[in-house]
Amino acid sequence: MNLQQYIIEQLNNTNILAINEGGASGHMYYPHNYLELTFQDLINIVTNLLDGKITNITEKVDGMNIQATKNKNGEVVFIRNKGDLNSERGGMLKSDMINKWSDKPHVLDTFSKAASTIEKVFTGLPISFFNKDNQRRYVNCECVIAGTTNIMPYASNQVDFHDIWIYEYDGKEWIKIGVTKNGLDKIDKACKNTDARLTPNVIIDTQKVSNELKKKYTEELIRICNDDPDLTIKSYLRTKFDEYIKNNYIWIKEAPESYNYIDILFKRFFLDDKTFNIRQFKNIFTNHDQELDQLVKKEYKKIVEEITKPLDDFFFKFGNDIVKLCKGIINQGREDEVVKELTSNLQSAINDIKKSGSLESQEKLNKQLQKLTLINNEINPAEGIVFIYNNKVMKLTSGFGPLNQIIGINKFNK
Repeated sequence: MNLQQYIIEQLNNTNILAINEGGASGHMYYPHNYLELTFQDLINIVTNLLDGKITNITEKVDGMNIQATKNKNGEVVFIRNKGDLNSERGGMLKSDMINKWSDKPHVLDTFSKAASTIEKVFTGLPISFFNKDNQRRYVNCECVIAGTTNIMPYASNQVDFHDIWIYEYDGKEWIKIGVTKNGLDKIDKACKNTDARLTPNVIIDTQKVSNELKKKYTEELIRICNDDPDLTIKSYLRTKFDEYIKNNYIWIKEAPESYNYIDILFKRFFLDDKTFNIRQFKNIFTNHDQELDQLVKKEYKKIVEEITKPLDDFFFKFGNDIVKLCKGIINQGREDEVVKELTSNLQSAINDIKKSGSLESQEKLNKQLQKLTLINNEINPAEGIVFIYNNKVMKLTSGFGPLNQIIGINKFNK
């Protein structure tokens, strides 16, 4: 399917691993977050990427995300959340953003420079491009400044246009109905002589791919699914969760059979389905109030983490190897410089946390350092990639994740 022609359908949340993340553009999923996929799908993703059969791959840029449009009054406005979207203007003016982030100079610097660039680009586009009947089109933008916007350093100010989000008014509020690449060609022409561009494609250097690499990752997925490639991710997680609960929470296993409480808890922890509320649980488990509170408020995070760990670790390692094979990344040609800076920033953060961080911070640090050992402590000059498989947008990331977490711990402490 041609990515430029493709409109991404709304996702069925019941088949998505529960992940909460703010911002107008929401969260992007790893392959195994799509719970309806089978392990054969995961094997296909691995082999198709390594064989160069998945195209239209773009780099995942470590910037600040915002969406922008031109409203019916011809004003260029920006949104970060539903409140912005449903405001009278349909978003914030540049002056509104300056007021909003006046106490956060770095955020203000990034968005104000990006806003000026976006306004220049949109000057060359008619109001009708963004507004049609009861629909609005917002361009999904990634904004970076010269130096470090978040963690990854880049050489210059830049706005990358990813795609266009389509919203429709339902009588009460504006609702997202789809995402498209159609129209980006017009934006591309309007980007001339500005710091903006369409997010460029990267390619997998298949000449560097060995049969050993394909064999390694295929065999590991077969091992994880216990030689059942037709197994869905959801079924795999549900089975592991069932085993975990029965082995560790006897009081749940002994509940009345009128409800499948393990299934209810699975939906709550993994699918964010809270239809069956805590009060209903407490009416059943009257002698286990404390255990129930501990489970649903604290312990569930560790349970989910432990059960998803084999797949999380798999795609962490695979993603790192894929990023190393990519040609056409933003930092191409200055990889050594970028890795040196990231390594220095990482070491400074580690030293600071070890010296003055709280016990909790040091535990988080050790956890992320252990994760980095899975990829031999490699640091890459790109965050990751974004691609489409079976009409689903997916991401893979490199060692950037633990790096981001560790530096984030240090920033939070300060």
